[in-house]
Amino acid sequence: MLADTASAAHPAARSPEVLAGVPNSATAALTAGPAKRKPSKRKPYYVEHFDGSFTQSFWHLGGYANPLAWVDGSTGKAMRLTNYANAPVTTEYGQLAYLDALAQYAHAGWLRGTDPLTGNGFHEEVWYRLKVRFPGAKVFRPNPGAISIFQPHVDARTESEAESIGSQAYSNKLQVNADGPSSGTPNTTPGRRPRLMLRVYGGVLRPNDPYGHGNVKTFQMHSNSLRVNHWYDIVIHYVLGETRRNGYVQWWVDRRKIADAHVPTQYVRSDGTLSFGENIECINYRQHASWDSSVDFDELRVGSTRSSIGFTR
Repeated sequence: MLADTASAAHPAARSPEVLAGVPNSATAALTAGPAKRKPSKRKPYYVEHFDGSFTQSFWHLGGYANPLAWVDGSTGKAMRLTNYANAPVTTEYGQLAYLDALAQYAHAGWLRGTDPLTGNGFHEEVWYRLKVRFPGAKVFRPNPGAISIFQPHVDARTESEAESIGSQAYSNKLQVNADGPSSGTPNTTPGRRPRLMLRVYGGVLRPNDPYGHGNVKTFQMHSNSLRVNHWYDIVIHYVLGETRRNGYVQWWVDRRKIADAHVPTQYVRSDGTLSFGENIECINYRQHASWDSSVDFDELRVGSTRSSIGFTR
């Protein structure tokens, strides 16, 4: 593992979005290090095996994820993030447990240029591959609405500008969505018919759009299709851009393509600069609930090409 050379402070955990009264969450993590100049097309930027070998100098552990649990994974050990029934609400909307690394390891908009605040990752291609498991026997129980699992988190500057015009800037994120009312604090009834979902945000920030509905494209698997005790092989490919013409997303689940679309994948700010991924997160983020629920993570890879993350057909 390369040494952590980042000096920026980790951004504070932020609230998930609310869609029709239901919150969302987020996630991500990594291990190899940033490319110095032109990245290799053959090697990943970053690999994390979640075997307990990473250090706190490289990772940031937040919410109520400590101590981490180590479980049997797809190739060895894996990491388990748990939201506990008695955990306090750590954000405006709910409970959060996460592990993350700063985005220069994730290359979520950092590749071109020296100043990430200008969004110089325009047209950068980023490939993410991650194994995720939802443990059975009531170890994983979904919330009504959406919980976030993995995301490169949108930068604080873009979030601040969105808030100044009564809007919200959200992160591109992998989630679990489930049916059911999200009333009460805490929720007392788990969600029904869960499925995987990918939300992609970008374009011009819209005034008076507090839930980001004007800047979201949602891709969902079939209702009640979520499998428990199964290691999902998730691949997400982004071409970073602020319009449908130059932004692009693809999403595979167990090598089955779920999404393939030209969509904005970055926000454009008022001065014409673009958003970027400030940090990459593996998360278990949900509205306050009265039960424990865990999600397992293994084998995260980030690269500039399909072959660099070992995704071949």
